[in-house]
Amino acid sequence: MKVYVWSNPSAAATGAERLRALVEALASRGVSVLSAFEPATASDDTTPLLERVDAVVIEGTYPAPETGHLVALSLAYRKPILYLTERGRRVDAALRTLQANPATLGHLHLVAYTPDGLAAVVAEPRCGAKTTRS
Repeated sequence: MKVYVWSNPSAAATGAERLRALVEALASRGVSVLSAFEPATASDDTTPLLERVDAVVIEGTYPAPETGHLVALSLAYRKPILYLTERGRRVDAALRTLQANPATLGHLHLVAYTPDGLAAVVAEPRCGAKTTRS
């Protein structure tokens, strides 16, 4: 499986730590990870990014305007989205409404996690899953 991982690049140092932990947790499960934070190589495919991945994982504890854009594009491409936020952080009401929409059902998964439970969260399959807490 190949996933695109995104996090707010302007987030504090803890945001970078979350992203690193997320990428490590996915890689340890044998998932191929693409990220905007990795340098591009000369051999990169010219195919649109969302056509090259099976799913999108967003670390949304510190949302940014790009987050909504990525969610919209991912839904347009019918890619499953795992939208992670640290437990106790507020999730935008628009995302909760979007998750419940019949047109996006099974594609947008809002999940609250604790840093210790991150590896378990990414180990669970999310296709068709409801919101869960770890």
